[in-house]
Amino acid sequence: MKKLFITLATMTLSLSAGAGGFSFNINGYTTNYFAALFYNLVANPIKQAIIEDDEESIALNFIPRIDIMFPIPVHNTTQETVGDMYTPYKRCFKMPWKDFGDYSIGVSAAYDVGSTPFGVYFGCNYKSTKVPTDELDHRAQYISPNVGIRLRYGFGLLLEFGGSYDGLLKYTGNYQDNKDCANSGFCANFGLGLWGKGGSILLKYEHPLYNFFNENFSLDGGLTHPFEGVKRSMGYISLGFRYGF
Repeated sequence: MKKLFITLATMTLSLSAGAGGFSFNINGYTTNYFAALFYNLVANPIKQAIIEDDEESIALNFIPRIDIMFPIPVHNTTQETVGDMYTPYKRCFKMPWKDFGDYSIGVSAAYDVGSTPFGVYFGCNYKSTKVPTDELDHRAQYISPNVGIRLRYGFGLLLEFGGSYDGLLKYTGNYQDNKDCANSGFCANFGLGLWGKGGSILLKYEHPLYNFFNENFSLDGGLTHPFEGVKRSMGYISLGFRYGF
């Protein structure tokens, strides 16, 4: 934690209103606290060794940063046939090999336009989301490209606004794992952080604009809809880093 604050202070003190360029990182998250802990116990000593050898080594960019993701319920409305739906906090202390929770891994990049305060960010993630219920667990896997704009202020403040699209790849859970049980959809993304010559650090929030379940799903030509009235949307707060070249 002390090293994080030193890094932030260094970035803030080394700000340059005219700085621009490209930055990126491989970012990931999990809602399983032990999974994040185990990974970082291995990855952090490797990163520290690289920094001690060469602070500007490009190798740092290619070691994924995996953080704990904090879920925020947006909609969690269910009905009798589905059973009570729980948030990821229900199983956040499970052993990873028993329940990995929600997770994501992907590339996050940004380009700042010279001496202007404007920039863009873009990336693509593989995401997996689980809905635990009393009856069974539903899981959906997505490919999620994202894009947005960045606003950099001379005193170090960084704002990002954009969106992503969660394209459904696979669903497992009920009705012979029928992919039509779940939806694809858009998310709104917001970020607040600091920028400097070395890159940026952001507190990010991802807000879903779609329902996990497809309320129109039917196996009998529209006579019954087993997910009618079932609404599930979960927002996520995480910490993101990008290193500059």
